[in-house]
Amino acid sequence: MAVEGCYLTEVMVSNWPAGYADAQKQAIIDKAEQIVDKVTWTTWCAEAFDFELNGNNENRLFIPLKSDIRTVTAVYIHCIEIPISWIAYDENSIYLNPCGSGSGDLDPELYYRLGEAADQGIFIHGYNNIRVVGTMGEGDAADVPEAIKQAATIIAEWENDPSSHAAAGMFVSEKIGDYSYNIGIGGEEDILTGINKADMLLRHYIKRKPILMAP
Repeated sequence: MAVEGCYLTEVMVSNWPAGYADAQKQAIIDKAEQIVDKVTWTTWCAEAFDFELNGNNENRLFIPLKSDIRTVTAVYIHCIEIPISWIAYDENSIYLNPCGSGSGDLDPELYYRLGEAADQGIFIHGYNNIRVVGTMGEGDAADVPEAIKQAATIIAEWENDPSSHAAAGMFVSEKIGDYSYNIGIGGEEDILTGINKADMLLRHYIKRKPILMAP
């Protein structure tokens, strides 16, 4: 069975050293994908999160995640799980579902606490009293752009053999007639991974998502 990560597989990498064990290949594949996520500020495949944050006395709560919310599977208030039908979500926040809330299946203690804060919001004030469980990321492996896969492949090949791809910031010589000169492959401020071909691909996919916090 082929060694694989989220979207990078061993068959995509052309220069595995002879005798490499599956564990060694897996470590390089994982590292390449992690580097791509790091330099693009993006989680390209689904990743689980389990996050605690302060309640804000509102019916909407922003979750300060580095990537968009994909699913929300559980929400706890003061350690009590509330019915998931109460909750809707978008890429940045969870909020009270106006069509899904009701008191019939709610824990009596939480129902009492929410009643005390009825003039405020469902996410009642507290310190790390709201827990949200779900997944974040851009999509499944099939949704990952081809350029991202190519960049990860280049990084893995460079890990196997640093001479396989030119380093960013290197100079190449060109000559026209009797005149020769050097051209920089990339400036220091443009260096992302340190590998020129990978940086050229990844530069188009950097996504610095603003981290939104509860007011």
